[in-house]
Amino acid sequence: MKICIIVNPHAGNGRGIYLLDILKKYINDFDYIIRETAKSNDAFLFAQEAVKDNFDYIICIGGDGTINEICQAIVGNTAVLIIIDAGTGSDFVRSAGSIKPEDLKDAISNNKIIKVDSVLVNYSGRIRYFVNIMELGYGANVIARVNKKLHRNKNTIRRAVIAELFKLRAYNLRISIKNEIIEGKFIDIIIANGKYFGGGMLASKNSVLNDHIIEIHMIKQISRLTLLMKFKKLINGTYTEDRDTINKIAQKIEISGDKIPIEMDGEVLFTTPVSIELVPDSINILLPK
Repeated sequence: MKICIIVNPHAGNGRGIYLLDILKKYINDFDYIIRETAKSNDAFLFAQEAVKDNFDYIICIGGDGTINEICQAIVGNTAVLIIIDAGTGSDFVRSAGSIKPEDLKDAISNNKIIKVDSVLVNYSGRIRYFVNIMELGYGANVIARVNKKLHRNKNTIRRAVIAELFKLRAYNLRISIKNEIIEGKFIDIIIANGKYFGGGMLASKNSVLNDHIIEIHMIKQISRLTLLMKFKKLINGTYTEDRDTINKIAQKIEISGDKIPIEMDGEVLFTTPVSIELVPDSINILLPK
């Protein structure tokens, strides 16, 4: 049994290294290597190498961004992802679960593995996967603001939500879902595989990681004041019940129109046009004991 441990030392303002030190006390019986990230894309490269070398497990000690990078390498492969949560927002683990260092041996012994879906995004002739949430528009601008902060906590995102209200704009978009075309002005589009975003805000209350569908929530053009008044609904997920929100489910989506910022799993990456397609049962995750 071979284990590759990928740790983001900056995750959770240093919590990654703290958890690694604890983990070392419980892995003496395993054949393992440790890879420490220093810059963006390192986690992907380390995971890619581990897959090539037929490692059985890849342990991620980091947050949503580190998990996303690792998943780029393990989609469709047999390597099993073990998450030891060290993130600040920690949205994906709210759906997928996290294993404590002291419980690792029992979790591996129990070998309770779940297959979860990923979502393939094609943009500018390139591809990338996400496993939790993709957001276009206002939410992506919020995450861009958050990512500029060196030190983050659970309130950082909520402060950014308020700050970005002053720059709120609507985008003319064309969304193709199955045989339906939806056109109009939207301030935000949430495409969900998981339930949570923004450090525990309920993005898509009915989403399940392995239900083989994508939930889409499209918020129409509204005023700054109206959006501010919806803030509580953005937290508890009831914004989807408003008449200003269009809700759909799909396996394939195409979005074009105005250039609109896009974030996936907490990283702002590109703009439209994009095509999106579900990849069912494509990632193996070890569940807690």
